[in-house]
This record gives sequence, C-alpha cells and structure tokens, in this order.
Amino acid sequence: MIESTSAVGNEGDRKATPPSTEEHRQFQRISIRQEAQLLPVGHGRLEARPIHVCIQDIGLGGIGVLSPTRLDLDSMWRLSVLRRGHVMADHTFMVRHCRKVQDLQYVVGFQCCLDASFLLATGIDFNRLSDTHHSNSFISSYGLIEDSE
Repeated sequence: MIESTSAVGNEGDRKATPPSTEEHRQFQRISIRQEAQLLPVGHGRLEARPIHVCIQDIGLGGIGVLSPTRLDLDSMWRLSVLRRGHVMADHTFMVRHCRKVQDLQYVVGFQCCLDASFLLATGIDFNRLSDTHHSNSFISSYGLIEDSE
C-alpha cells in the first residue's frame, strides 16, 4: 500500500492511499477499439440476448469494455470479439469493476478466467468444483479429478 503525507509533514497525518488501477494490474494494457458482444455464463441463460460492447483496452490479465448495461461485480460473462458481425474469438471473464461514465454507458473491467473446457481437459470435474465456495484459498484436489480407469 502506498502512503502519502500531508503538506505539513506531520507523521500523525499520514493516510493510506489506495493503489491506482495501473498499480493493481500485473500486465500492461494496450488501447484498442474493437466491436464485441457479451453473454452471461451460467445455468438457464440460453435465452439471454447478447449485449453489444466496445473493447477499450486489453492485456494478458484482463480487458476493459464500454457497455450500455451495468454489470454485477463478480458476475461471469462470455465475451466474443466480432469482425464484420462474425465471432473471431471468445473467452470467459469475471467483472472486477463497473463504473457509470454517463447515461447508459459503463466502463467495465474484466479479469480473465479459465474455461470449463480447460478444466475438463486436465481431468477436473467442473460441476464439483463450481459447487465449492472457497475464495482466495486452495482446495484439495481429492474428489475433483475424475477417475479415468
């Protein structure tokens, strides 16, 4: 955490200043403008309509978009990159921040997430893993890996 001092310089006046967005990021972001769409991830959301967004910046750890809709923190979304209306690539992301910049316009920061297909390829039973609620901790792999015999 970064500390700032007052102009007087009195040690008792020190206050903790939260790190800026740039200090939170582990990877450099590159500014781009790219058409994309979002679909919610989860059960019973097959009927969901895509939300059309504009990608503003991208990096190894996440992506920033401009959205016409407010998105809930920690919600999961499938973002598809579009070129001339065709999906070029897609990936799953989790909302880390959502800030209103004007009416019907929000800046949304997403963090990259593993796709279920990656977990399946490594032998992890995704359904059992998604039923656990252990934030910021490791859990035992016992019972998560399917027997291949």
